[in-house]
Order: sequence, then C-alpha cells, then structure tokens
Amino acid sequence: MEGSATKDGRPLGLAQVRLYAAGKLIRNTTTDKEGHFTLLNLPLGHYRLMFKGLGSFDVEVAPPLILQNFFYGFGRSHGCLDWGADSN
Repeated sequence: MEGSATKDGRPLGLAQVRLYAAGKLIRNTTTDKEGHFTLLNLPLGHYRLMFKGLGSFDVEVAPPLILQNFFYGFGRSHGCLDWGADSN
C-alpha cells in the first residue's frame, strides 16, 4: 500500500503510521516530509490505518481486478476525515 496523508491541505510530514488487524498492530512506519508512506507485503483483508495527528481509517486490501498500482490519499480538511484512491 502506497499513500499520502494531508491535514487541511498540507502534507502530514514525519507522522507515525500504524496498521492494525483485529486490534493487533501488524505494521508501522513514518510519513516522509511530503506525507508519503509505504506499507509492503500486506495480506488481503480488513485493516484500521491510524495516523498520529490525523485520525484513523478503515481500509481493505483486495486483489486488483486488473494489473495496476493504487495510490491512496488520506486527509482531514476543516475537521472532516476523507480518503480516496487513484491508479495508473
């Protein structure tokens, strides 16, 4: 999973990112200065993705319908959490 995090339109740089499955921490990383992060080798399933200073999101890792890469954006704007996906 590749993604980026923003808060009120600005990159959420150097933030802790944690991924949980069934309440158990399974991966963690930190965003770079531009808010980008990568979590590799995730099994298919449902997860809770948490960003320090931003909030948390429910995500699902599913097999792609066609071969393509997905990039996820997570953010908060004016107090509302949002996320979206883009592909190549």
